[in-house]
Amino acid sequence: MTAQNQNFNSVSLTHYMDYQKQKKKDADKFAKEQGGNVADDIEF
Repeated sequence: MTAQNQNFNSVSLTHYMDYQKQKKKDADKFAKEQGGNVADDIEF
């Protein structure tokens, strides 16, 4: 095991999840301001 895995606890996991939620919220807000996600403009 790596040192990171040995020292992993729920506090750091919760912090990481909150960070990811905030990044998703920021991305959604930005997409709304820009008129959609970049992937919405791509036709397959």
